Amino acid sequence: MSLEYKIFFDNSKPIYLVGKTSWNEEIFHTLKDQRECEIISMEDLASKDKDTLADHQYFCGAGFVGLKKTLVDSVVAHVESPNFVSLVSNQSIVHHDAKIGKGVLVCPTALIPGPCEIGDFCTINYHTIVGHGFSTLGAYCFTAPYVHLGRCHLGEGTWVGSFSNLDTVTTVPHCQFYTNSRVKDHDITASGTYKNTKLIKSENSLQLDIN
Repeated sequence: MSLEYKIFFDNSKPIYLVGKTSWNEEIFHTLKDQRECEIISMEDLASKDKDTLADHQYFCGAGFVGLKKTLVDSVVAHVESPNFVSLVSNQSIVHHDAKIGKGVLVCPTALIPGPCEIGDFCTINYHTIVGHGFSTLGAYCFTAPYVHLGRCHLGEGTWVGSFSNLDTVTTVPHCQFYTNSRVKDHDITASGTYKNTKLIKSENSLQLDIN
């Protein structure tokens, strides 16, 4: 089976992938076989005329939450009422009761059972399981590969490193967890960078790229 994306919130216009990132490059090589699309920088975006911008849809792919928010904010600043598509791999499993926001990427081999909620501009990476149990992810959450979430409520911009397991965890916005973190039955009440439940750095996912 070849890789394809199911495009949510699609209005059939060409798609600008905003940001010269490795994520957008990877997405482009699959998406270009389905839809007219182009990778453009923030500078390219700012140079285009109003009609051209209105004739496109938008997606921003990045592994660093701070950069992704900057890219999205740039689109919002330059485009009147931009339409952000979500891209869900045909090799992922997403339950029909799951709620997927705008600007979301769901990678191949991810599993999202119902009735989970995935907020706007989230990235659900390879081999991530958002279950067992109902979980909600705020906007801009990012899971690295091989993450397992169960009964979690993650605040906006929560970043979870590879091979981490979060079970019955609640976070405040912009927390992030190093690779192989294990957190169970715990509320994270201070934003910052964690290894398991230990706060390692005060800088959070908007300020520090631990990818």
